[in-house]
Amino acid sequence: FGLAAMYAAYTDVDGSVEAWRRRLVVYLRANRDHIAKELEGSGLVYTHPEATYLTWIDTAGVADRVGKSPGLFFEKRGVAFTDGAFFGGRGCVRLNFGCQRKTLDEGLRRTLRALEEPG
Repeated sequence: FGLAAMYAAYTDVDGSVEAWRRRLVVYLRANRDHIAKELEGSGLVYTHPEATYLTWIDTAGVADRVGKSPGLFFEKRGVAFTDGAFFGGRGCVRLNFGCQRKTLDEGLRRTLRALEEPG
């Protein structure tokens, strides 16, 4: 399947791959903007990414709740962020928003609920 997909992408005889890519970019931008809106006022600082579907969320504003390992804090509460410490970004988590909106919404809901839980 992978070889057939690669061939279709590189040949794109009828323009359908380019049309799909454009729709995908619109979808990813909408997810990106949705994150900013949902996290507003939460104490989490969202980094607006360029040219990727991965973003950083700085947890310094809620460090009293998430501690020194924000990735572990959220993981224990059902959110699968990648801890930024793995990439040299202590106090941050990485979010992949290249997913269905309902999946993104569930992750954001869990994230905000985790911040509301008593320490």
